[in-house]
Amino acid sequence: MKNKIVVEALDTYEKNNIKDSELNRIPKKGEIFSVSKERLHVLLGNNPFKKTFVKLSKTKTVEIPKEYKKDYKNKTKKVLNK
Repeated sequence: MKNKIVVEALDTYEKNNIKDSELNRIPKKGEIFSVSKERLHVLLGNNPFKKTFVKLSKTKTVEIPKEYKKDYKNKTKKVLNK
């Protein structure tokens, strides 16, 4: 499981009409998504635009380890099919 950091998009993407290279679209202000530590460094200003695109989010998410994902999907399907 990779270590991800939850961030919130600023309006920088929209104001400058810049598409995020990993999301492959322009995130809306306030949109929450996760990035690697390396990507966070770029989005906080170490980029050719010298602009800040995100801020750290107070929202926390839990990643499901790969070995549990299959079991999790099966349980979800069972609940939805009842």
